[in-house]
Amino acid sequence: MARDIIDIEEGLPHEVAEVLCLCGHRWIAVYPEQTLLKELECPNCHKIGRVFKTGQSVEQEGKQ
Repeated sequence: MARDIIDIEEGLPHEVAEVLCLCGHRWIAVYPEQTLLKELECPNCHKIGRVFKTGQSVEQEGKQ
C-alpha cells in the first residue's frame, strides 16, 4: 500500500528575503522562519554560515 509523504515544513510560516553570500552570490531565499541565517547554504559556493540579508523587502502573496 502506497502512502503519501507529508512535508511537515509545508505548513510552517516561511521567510522570503533577498540574501547575499560572502562569495558575492545574491538570490531570493525561501526558508522556514525558525531557520537561522547561519544555517543557510549558498547555492553558488555551497558553504554554510556565510549568508546575510540584504535588507531588500520581498512581498509575499497572501501575507499582510
